[in-house]
Amino acid sequence: MGISAWRPNLAAAVALLCAVAAPVSTAAPISGDPPFTRIAPDVDGFLQAFDAVEGPDSLIYLASATGVLIYDGRNWSEVPSPNQEIVRSLDHDGDSRLYVGGFDAFGYIATDATGQSRWVSLSDRIDTALNGESFADIWHTLVTPQGVFFIALHHAFRYAPSTDQLQHWQHPQRFGAIAMQGNELLLQFRGEGMRRWNEGSWQPIAGTESLSELIFALVPHPDGGLLSFARDGHWRHLHANGVSTLDLPDDFPPSSRFSAGHTLADGRIAAAGDDGLMYLLDISNGRFETVRIDSGYLTGLRRSADGDLLLCGQDAVFHLPWPAPWSMIGPDHGLKGPVHGVRRWGDRWFALTGGGIQEAIPETDGRRMLNRDWASSEAWDLLPIDDEVALLADSYGLVEVRRNGAMRAALDDKLYVRSLLRSSHDPQRVYAGTEHGLALLRGVPGQWALQDVHHDAGNPRYLELLEVDARTLLVGTERDGLHRLQLSEDGSTIASVEALGAEQGISYGPGIAAASLARDSAGRIHVSTPAGLFLGVDNRFEPEALDGLNALRGEDEWLSLRFGEGGDAWAYGHRKLYHRSQAQPWKPEPIGGFMQGVISGLELAADGTALLTASSQILIRQVQGPGTQPAPEPGPPVLLRSVSRVLADGSEQHLSLADDAVPMLAEDDQRLSFLFAMPDHRRPDAVRFQMRLNGSDNPDWSDWQYIRRVAYSGLGAGDYEFQIRGRDSLNRVSAVRSYAFRIAAPWYRETWAMLAWAICGLLVLALLIWSIIWLRTRRMRAHLAQLERLVTERTAELRSANARLDEMAHLDALTQVPNRRRLDDYLRAVWAQCAERKRPLSILIIDVDHFKLYNDSHGHQAGDDLLVRLANLLRPCLRRAEDLFARYGGDEFNVILPGAGEPVALALAETMRKAIVDDDLGVTISIGVACHYPEDAESVDQWLIASDKALYRAKEAGRNQVAAALPQDHQAAPGEPG
Repeated sequence: MGISAWRPNLAAAVALLCAVAAPVSTAAPISGDPPFTRIAPDVDGFLQAFDAVEGPDSLIYLASATGVLIYDGRNWSEVPSPNQEIVRSLDHDGDSRLYVGGFDAFGYIATDATGQSRWVSLSDRIDTALNGESFADIWHTLVTPQGVFFIALHHAFRYAPSTDQLQHWQHPQRFGAIAMQGNELLLQFRGEGMRRWNEGSWQPIAGTESLSELIFALVPHPDGGLLSFARDGHWRHLHANGVSTLDLPDDFPPSSRFSAGHTLADGRIAAAGDDGLMYLLDISNGRFETVRIDSGYLTGLRRSADGDLLLCGQDAVFHLPWPAPWSMIGPDHGLKGPVHGVRRWGDRWFALTGGGIQEAIPETDGRRMLNRDWASSEAWDLLPIDDEVALLADSYGLVEVRRNGAMRAALDDKLYVRSLLRSSHDPQRVYAGTEHGLALLRGVPGQWALQDVHHDAGNPRYLELLEVDARTLLVGTERDGLHRLQLSEDGSTIASVEALGAEQGISYGPGIAAASLARDSAGRIHVSTPAGLFLGVDNRFEPEALDGLNALRGEDEWLSLRFGEGGDAWAYGHRKLYHRSQAQPWKPEPIGGFMQGVISGLELAADGTALLTASSQILIRQVQGPGTQPAPEPGPPVLLRSVSRVLADGSEQHLSLADDAVPMLAEDDQRLSFLFAMPDHRRPDAVRFQMRLNGSDNPDWSDWQYIRRVAYSGLGAGDYEFQIRGRDSLNRVSAVRSYAFRIAAPWYRETWAMLAWAICGLLVLALLIWSIIWLRTRRMRAHLAQLERLVTERTAELRSANARLDEMAHLDALTQVPNRRRLDDYLRAVWAQCAERKRPLSILIIDVDHFKLYNDSHGHQAGDDLLVRLANLLRPCLRRAEDLFARYGGDEFNVILPGAGEPVALALAETMRKAIVDDDLGVTISIGVACHYPEDAESVDQWLIASDKALYRAKEAGRNQVAAALPQDHQAAPGEPG
């Protein structure tokens, strides 16, 4: 059957599915907690955080024990307080100043023309007025249209930036919180109530006397007025008619448990609790939810520059996208991973995990998971038959389960089922994709029979099943490409199995022949392999761009596709997720900051909600209807943090960053260094930069790189312009940031000086020529010629001898490949080279499986012969001249791949492993792969350990395997093999 027949009558198929499937109903909600990014300062010594605020340039400022820490999206810096004391409160004016309140100090942090931050003190102006009295901690700092206010226990200060004037008030019963209510500024005078700012003084507000206990914070009430967080624990509403007490649920904590809050756009109050939870309170109905942020006290909660929430914990800052496009269910919700996928059965959702199957509890809005004892081991798929009966595939077979909890074995055969599909043409037929092939089942609830089984060699894993018509099935496998299966006329047996490949227009690339497939809402069939994307057209498959998705796809990146209604579509690999929403183009989804492990599956609900499974998590992306799609945001700007001359002694001289500043540098300056940043708090590790230097020998844009500093040296005289642009986690490219500078030639290279030097040089040259003619004779020339011949002959002899010695010292005597000495020298050299050029470096460790047993069985001479043959087979697999294949010792070999990323290294390792299997040497090999971008400060030994641990894991997995190093593998744990 041709591909042209792979477009069934969709209306008929849908009608049949409706007839055989459970009645359509709205599934119970499944949701979780919003994910967030934890940003912890990497500073030495004791760290304690008290307040955090984000500036308009997206820099995060953190009040700490000794000053203010500044985070630019990748690195932290510190502006210490003048007295090296604690900083309690912060507020940014939205322009260029961060106002700071600390212990016996307050002022602001400003940035000078070179980009360096400095503390400007204001508190030294009031020493005389206080007669040396300490005002201790500034608990509140607030920027308002009326000025900047600093509030301590007994003292309040107002600073007017326009006039540079400072006012002071003192209250013996202490001050409380300060806040803006509309256009009015309110301050608590403890023991009295609230006062209102009025033309330079504080006027009491009648009816607020009940607010006499300490108020920690005042938060806008959704109905107007302010909500108080107070030490007495009461919830009070301050409004135009006075103060009223709120009646909240008994299980909601008292207001004394909260230090900060914010009113969200939906009217809910977000409050930071002393138990590490963020509480989301709906005052209109008393309902609330909690989100676990940290293990201890949350000291601050604010809106960030991009509208998200910024929370301050005891020793870190937490960035929470809001409104959160994703929510997350994990171990805190009772989920026990790893999670293979989620399935809907009637009005319920179920998670398929390594520990069995779990159900989302509707009474908790799907936020809690309940264990079901239906699976004896791992659960892989759940296929609803009707409202009450479903088939469950676990690691060993099929189980028929019922909603009331009853269960029975559907088949006793050890099928190792991984996927299930019910026929849309015959409701009694079920396809089962297994580890080894396809099984054909038939039956009704309570009575199931195995009709036919097709086994493929090599454990291909039949993962994705797509029914083309009543007798044709397409199957995507994990290891053996795309297959087409034909059933017999009566549909009871599998008549033929055909592997689809180059003849049908599909390619798989050099690595594993993996394939996934999906049908879109128009009935078209799409296939994805590591080599690209393909569309079924007529009798073939043709490469397709799929609206730009193929261009976003990484090299050899294998994606799985899922299509919804109205153009909505998803694509996912092991760690990347892409989304196309209605008329919007494909774009990466920034999930790397909170996703754990690798993506294992994605399910689309009927309403378009996406449920993504990744290791021990379920990530939920709620559907957004037409007209609710957010407008595309502009890419964030690149921040040029500093430009400096690096002098010969290593010190730096910072230059002005002003747009109109064009510094003049001498040609003999040692080096010019550029430091830059692009804050992206959703996924900092995804930010990349491109740069170029106009006026240099290479003015082209560089590759996208994960660096934050670049330096230039050895530049000649001329005009230059450094340009940089960034790309964030949403693949948005910033505007270009430019910096112009000029390098002047030294005086001795000026035009007049060069002319004088030329004249002098000509005179000296003429005199020299005359002297040589007069002094030298033909005898001297002959003598020099003879001497040159002798030197040439001796040099050639020495070069030949050195070459022979070097070859003997660096070749393994048995296999005639480079030995351990050559390997160590080369690895150190390419490690430094890759660190300098920011290139990846991959290391492969190859070990012969059961080599000792081979030696014992065939003798040591046969073992030596085997190693020689194995080396001759593996060495031709190298990609290019700079790759090195060497004998490490015994039956172990190493491969060094400069410039190779992990996908390329894994593909080469697989080619080597397959070369040994195909040659039938009588043995197999296991390979561990580690890839890294070297840094000068790092040791190569860490990544040898990582590749060795990957080899150890390949051995543990059954040998004849290729395994990649994990992030934690770069340091050997006690007791593990090195």
